[in-house]
Amino acid sequence: MNPEIKSELVELGFLDEAALETQPSLLAAVSEHDYRPGEAIYRSEDESNSVFVVRKGLVKLLTHLPNGQSRIVRLHKAGSTIGMDGLMELSHQHSAVAIGAVSAFQLPHAELLRLKESEPQLYAGILEKWHEYLVYADTWITDFSTGKIRGRVARLVCFLARFDEDTGPQIVELLTTEEMSEVLGVTPESVSRVIAEFKRDGILESIENNPEPLFSCDLHRLRQETRE
Repeated sequence: MNPEIKSELVELGFLDEAALETQPSLLAAVSEHDYRPGEAIYRSEDESNSVFVVRKGLVKLLTHLPNGQSRIVRLHKAGSTIGMDGLMELSHQHSAVAIGAVSAFQLPHAELLRLKESEPQLYAGILEKWHEYLVYADTWITDFSTGKIRGRVARLVCFLARFDEDTGPQIVELLTTEEMSEVLGVTPESVSRVIAEFKRDGILESIENNPEPLFSCDLHRLRQETRE
């Protein structure tokens, strides 16, 4: 049993320490992987044989539309478990792609399904996480797919400011305009126009001399914009 992996899985909230103590074969099956920016962790229609616990970084889940375009249907950060739909399906329903550098633990489905028989309460706890993500998906659709574009962009920026705890509550690292358009279902030009308006109005201000696209944001005014 690798104590470092066990400790990190507990810290990430996958299972508690007492539960993992009883599952040495599960811990022995865990592998660690690093992904480059833009690299796929898995793709839709790939055979599903593992779930992944995000250790570091940000992951986007993509659905591919019949017209060849993509739509970001969710974002996941450290502590998220992705690929859980594969426990019920033969293939992944979305593609998972790294935004920036990502590190993740990979856990084989076979070990998790073994819990279904030997430790049904533990398995039920894992399925509860999946249910939480489904509720999260409903909120995502409501927040980012309805209303005027300016309000939807504001809601996404507020979401990213809350999402990125490492940068603090008033600093936000934006996605690219293309990625933001894939979240909102609008053109990159529309997103760029609204971001430019927010900069001009002083709602967003670029943080100079930083390798990342970081902005300070006026959260009070952003929240007012979300009502649009």
